[in-house]
Order: sequence, then structure tokens, then C-alpha cells
Amino acid sequence: MLPPDELTPDKRTTPPPHSLTPVDRYYLAWQDFQQQHRTEPDASELSAYLAGQGILDRENQPLKAKTLARYFLQFRIYTIWAQHRALDDHPDPDRVTKDLAQHGITAQYNQPVHLHDLEKHRNSFERRWQALRHQPTH
Repeated sequence: MLPPDELTPDKRTTPPPHSLTPVDRYYLAWQDFQQQHRTEPDASELSAYLAGQGILDRENQPLKAKTLARYFLQFRIYTIWAQHRALDDHPDPDRVTKDLAQHGITAQYNQPVHLHDLEKHRNSFERRWQALRHQPTH
């Protein structure tokens, strides 16, 4: 099961519109790492990368790799969804799932990502899309 990203990890509340959640910041770092290194980071690399940007846990320690790893599938799905969203205000979920399959992006146990998986994230993906669009550098 994919974790909902519209909720902040520690407060479990919906953020104000157009504000970045901690998970949005992890996503941006995940993307930046890929652009710089031409490869997806593993969870330990992302933790170190975030720490280098001053993004730490509540105890001022690097985020645990296990905490970050649970978001990677969601980040992969969001990336493909966002490519479709850039072309259409209402991305066709069937096209998105087909594109995910073509990119080899699968859900848990190597199962295909299904329409209901996308539907669970529709609101949070749209919220992230809007929040990232309203950021000065994105």
C-alpha cells in the first residue's frame, strides 16, 4: 500500500494550499539528486543528501533511510503522473498506468500499479503539483 503524501509525517494534518510538506521537500531532493548524479539515490544516499541541505529529523539527525525508502514508489509514480499533468489538467489514469508499466514502475511485489492506486493519490498529487508550481525555483 502506498503512503498518503498529503499528510506531514509527524503531524498528520493537511498543509495549507501551495505550501511544501516535508515529503514534498524529500521529493525535490530525490529529483535534484537524480539530475546531479544521473541515477536514482538509494535511501541512505537521499538521507545524506537531505542532511547536506539541512533537512534533519526532530533530533537534528539525518532522516532514517527506512523512513525515506517508503516514499520512493510514490515519487516514481508522481513523476510519471506529473509528466501527464503538464499536458492535461486531468491526466487520464489509464494512460498513466500504461506509462508506468512501460517505465517498469510496479507496486509492491512487482504488481502493476492499478487505477485504484492512482485514485488514492489524485488529490495529494494535485496538491503537490500546485505547491511545486508556486515555488520560486520550480
